[in-house]
Amino acid sequence: MVDQINQGIVEKVENPSHGQPGKIYFVPIRRDKTTTKLRIVYDASSKQQPDLPSLNDCLLAGPPLTEKILDILLRSRVHRIVLAGDIEKAFLMVSVAPKDRDVLRFLWFDNPEDENPNFSVYRFTRVMFGVSSSPFLLNATARYHIERFIETDPEFVKNVLRSIYVDDLSTGSSDVETAYQLYEDAKERFATGGFNLRKFVSNSSELRERIHVNESKLHPGNGNITSSPIHEEDETYTKFMLGNSTSNEDQKILGIKWNFVQDNFVIDWSEVLQLAQNIVPTKRLVVSISSKLYDPMGFLSPFIVQFKLFFQDLCKRGVRWDDALEEEHLSKWRRLIELARNMKPILVSRCYFQNIQESIISCHLHGYCDSSSKAYAAVVYLKIVTTTSIYVRFLSSKTRIAPINSQTIPRLELLSALILARLVNTTQKALECELQIDGIHCWTDSKVAYYWIRQEEREWKQFIQNRVEEIRKLVSARSFNHCPGLQNPADIPSRGMNPFEFVNNSLWIKGPEWLINFEESMPNSTEDLDLPEECLIEMKVKDRDHIKGQVASVMVAVENYSIANVISCQDYSNLHRLLRVTANVLKFVDILKSRVNKVPVNSQYVSEAQVLWIKEVQSQLVNHSNFETWKRQLDVYEDDKGVLRCRGRLGNSQLTNSCKFPTLLDPSHYFTNLVVISCHRKVLHNGVKETLTELRSSYWIIRGRQYIRKLIHQCVTCRKYEGKPYQSPSTPPLPDFRVQESAPFAYVGVDFAGPLFVKINGTAEQHKVWLCLFTCCSTRAVHLDVVPDLFTSSFLRCFQRFTARRGYPVRVISDNGKTFKSAAKLLQDKLVWSFNVEKAPWWGGIFERMIQSVKRCLKKTIGGAKLSYDELVTVVIEIEAVLNSRPISFVSTEDVEEPLTPSHLIHGRRILNVPEGLNVNTETPHINQEDMRRRVRYLNQTLDHFWRRWSSEYLLELRNRYAIKVKSGPKMSIGDVVTVHNENLPRCRWRIGRIIELIPGEDKSIRAVRLRVRAVNGQINIIQRPVQKLYPLETSHTETNPVITTSNDDNSDPVIEVPRKQSNTDDPDPVVEISDSSPQRSDPNTPVSNSRSQRQRRVAAQESDRRRKQWIKDLMS
Repeated sequence: MVDQINQGIVEKVENPSHGQPGKIYFVPIRRDKTTTKLRIVYDASSKQQPDLPSLNDCLLAGPPLTEKILDILLRSRVHRIVLAGDIEKAFLMVSVAPKDRDVLRFLWFDNPEDENPNFSVYRFTRVMFGVSSSPFLLNATARYHIERFIETDPEFVKNVLRSIYVDDLSTGSSDVETAYQLYEDAKERFATGGFNLRKFVSNSSELRERIHVNESKLHPGNGNITSSPIHEEDETYTKFMLGNSTSNEDQKILGIKWNFVQDNFVIDWSEVLQLAQNIVPTKRLVVSISSKLYDPMGFLSPFIVQFKLFFQDLCKRGVRWDDALEEEHLSKWRRLIELARNMKPILVSRCYFQNIQESIISCHLHGYCDSSSKAYAAVVYLKIVTTTSIYVRFLSSKTRIAPINSQTIPRLELLSALILARLVNTTQKALECELQIDGIHCWTDSKVAYYWIRQEEREWKQFIQNRVEEIRKLVSARSFNHCPGLQNPADIPSRGMNPFEFVNNSLWIKGPEWLINFEESMPNSTEDLDLPEECLIEMKVKDRDHIKGQVASVMVAVENYSIANVISCQDYSNLHRLLRVTANVLKFVDILKSRVNKVPVNSQYVSEAQVLWIKEVQSQLVNHSNFETWKRQLDVYEDDKGVLRCRGRLGNSQLTNSCKFPTLLDPSHYFTNLVVISCHRKVLHNGVKETLTELRSSYWIIRGRQYIRKLIHQCVTCRKYEGKPYQSPSTPPLPDFRVQESAPFAYVGVDFAGPLFVKINGTAEQHKVWLCLFTCCSTRAVHLDVVPDLFTSSFLRCFQRFTARRGYPVRVISDNGKTFKSAAKLLQDKLVWSFNVEKAPWWGGIFERMIQSVKRCLKKTIGGAKLSYDELVTVVIEIEAVLNSRPISFVSTEDVEEPLTPSHLIHGRRILNVPEGLNVNTETPHINQEDMRRRVRYLNQTLDHFWRRWSSEYLLELRNRYAIKVKSGPKMSIGDVVTVHNENLPRCRWRIGRIIELIPGEDKSIRAVRLRVRAVNGQINIIQRPVQKLYPLETSHTETNPVITTSNDDNSDPVIEVPRKQSNTDDPDPVVEISDSSPQRSDPNTPVSNSRSQRQRRVAAQESDRRRKQWIKDLMS
């Protein structure tokens, strides 16, 4: 206590009776353990009376600023060289405001052995350990000091903030040199905030030695830190909450014992289990012991789940908290404790890449989920592919106990998939900066849960729908796959297993054997799985049983009817899906015929479905007027299945029969479209030649090359990567303020240039400044000024200086900088401010060209010199004079008059020249009134002369159009889907948008549009872009030909997501005229209609339903 008083950590309250009422609280203190007398615990949760609040009840704990323990542990296993340390007396380094210190009072006595000791009142001046808000105050303070280095070293700041938990730091690097530099930076930069990082530990002996040498220099003779007289305040938050280490070679990383010499995590519960041996077990003790079995990464979850199940059984039996366990439960408890006591310490390699020397090619996450009637679980593995081998590492696992209110097994399987999705999402985010994850794969052995997740077009009951939607938000539904139950490692923790059984179980440690090469040896494709009957139970269909009973009484002979009467192929954009649906219809017919409930859909049904559709196509082809000509030219014949095939000259070759005798298809039928698109996907969206080669291996189409070229042109995937943007119209006429005589600087363009660096007060310190350029639209004169920053206030002062020297402008043109946006709102009552379209710098050529001239002058005058602010201002004004004296008309050697310059139109002369008739006589001239009038007339005549030259010389040169001739391209219209060019991203990551408004120019040509795009956070934004930045994905919706939308997955339907409601966004709509009303726009809350993806689908579904009913009615009549 004396040491704390001397260090200013606590102070004596000289007048305890003084203080603000209601702002005084005495914190009780006690010894933590009878064996540790110096360990003092401050209880801020104590209450004077049960109905009165404690100090912690009156405080806000604050938001959690630290990373999750699991995230830090997952990241620490990535580094080959790990570095761990903690902040010395972290909480006591943060000061408390004097007005708040009275709530941290406590009583202290001079002699604890005296029966009547003298008490004194003290209070803390620093943040106290044990107060609910202390972790937040510490982390907010540390974060503030670390984030000061965000501009100079952003990687360091991100690394530290993702590696610190309260006062413990766990980070690392790939090599010793980088790790030591990280240690030096962390030590130095934490010290700027008054924090001392110490007790560094690493798995590298070289790094430990270098740190020890440096620490000895910084703190000579410091000795053992734990020998400090205030050791109770020097213990780290993590060690106090999660426990201390026990040996010199064993340290702890966030509560997990770590042997830094062998670089292994050590899981040893001997201390906890020893405590359980000496206490009479109760329900309260069971909870206490189970909570001390610390395993955040889930290495031992198959065993820990048995403790959870035991506690749930106690709750089901109604056992009270402090009652001794009955004999039945007591024997189970003793058996669990005995199994744990016999468990030897388990060693787990800390680093994922330990003993891996090869180059790493890719890393994938594989997650498994499973459920039993008692519990459900999820486990995640990291698959590492190197140049020579493949390794699998255990990452983490989670278990949950099944609810007391019984749930069906399929629902529990879905809950296991939900915790798997959460765990995979958490793992991916935790490793996103340290490790590139190239793929995510989720596995379940439940067919029901698999279909619930994958069937995105169906709607389930509320319990299923809510959880399925959350799963799809966390991971892609396409990432879920089906695997056999015997090869599912999540089955182990869902049922529980004893330690000596699973510690050497390869399925639990490394996952199933086929995971090494799962592409070749993975379980059978999920497309061959039968639709489980349990799926229908959770489907939202009221009359399901009625429909099933009505249809079951119908006997069908489908051979006598066209398949087009049952299924409309126009409803599908995927050949594989059409054939699967048709195969299910054939399966349904067989069920009705044989009265067998289960008939698997195999490849035979798919082949029959393909033949049915080919016959349907060829039935229309034979009615074509040119069929007889084609039949002779192609030597068409009918095979044993009734399919028309073409003979050629390859009958004796060793090719397959389908290649030697291809099937003839009608190019006008939609089924042929699906066949060509399927071939186009098989060749990975290659060109016409490759697609035609793939097609002719099985089919023959009249004028196939022309037909394929037309369909490929409509392929969205190909257009997304290879499509061309909209072409801009021809160069428009110049606006009136560019070609009509007006006062100088009445119409101006403004822009910033920079930054430039200037010296401060003659020192080497440099400061950023920017140039602000105003250019006159008619005279092409410029006005330059220097501003210290890009804030609106600085620009407004610059604008005031401009108007004071040049006069107030009528109109200002600029780009969409935030500074200009803010200034326009403040000046909208005084002038008209026009903004160019975003991402179209060529629209501001009037000032961009002058910016280029200014930069060229700066480069050639100052070069790399470092100027002061005054020197820079002088140079800038000189550049202004030079640019205003440049010729703006053609200069000929035969001209008698000097070239026309902007200064002629402003001042009547070229300002760099010495004025004519300069009188060096110092005597006062005698000028009468007539001389003054004569002089005014002369100046007016001179200015008129120069303006006439401006009209005859300058304007005539502007008549020529220098724009590049453009070819006619696709026409745009409202509703077109486009990709938006982004120079900072690869083309595959460009955003997709929909045009909602066309912005015509004065010549009625479209050069800019407004579109709806979806932001990264899911919000819908409305942006404005020039047509040159837009790449159409589809052909115009006014065309008669259908747009064929393709995807990389043959099992996926193309979906264009239509925004339903506009969300608030920070990206404002572009303002064209501040003083005028903006053009009328469509209501942003009104959904954009999409006749192709919504309206027609509903009509098609109704028509298909009508055809099916008519078909059944005809059969029954």
